[in-house]
Amino acid sequence: MGTYCDNHPGTIETSGWAIVVVATILGVLSTAVVGIRMWLRIKVQRNVDESDWMMLVAGTFTVAYLIEVCIAEKVHGFDHHICDLTPEQIVVLLKVHMYCQPQDT
Repeated sequence: MGTYCDNHPGTIETSGWAIVVVATILGVLSTAVVGIRMWLRIKVQRNVDESDWMMLVAGTFTVAYLIEVCIAEKVHGFDHHICDLTPEQIVVLLKVHMYCQPQDT
């Protein structure tokens, strides 16, 4: 894998489950905040406007992103150092990286 991996043999310490735990906690907290906000606006204030619906949409995308982070972390090898990945995992990593880059129009 190049000079860096040749000079650092063995498994390099990574975050492991930390990203999954943090993503889960933040996902639950953000869902709770959006749920409480919607409940307050619907039941208590009886005044729901566009910002509330946008908050609901954003909360949905946030939870979807957190699920994606957890899947990438545990299934696609994002919890390993690049020196410890198989060539197939590196290809997936590079495809995801290229897909997430802004496109010039």
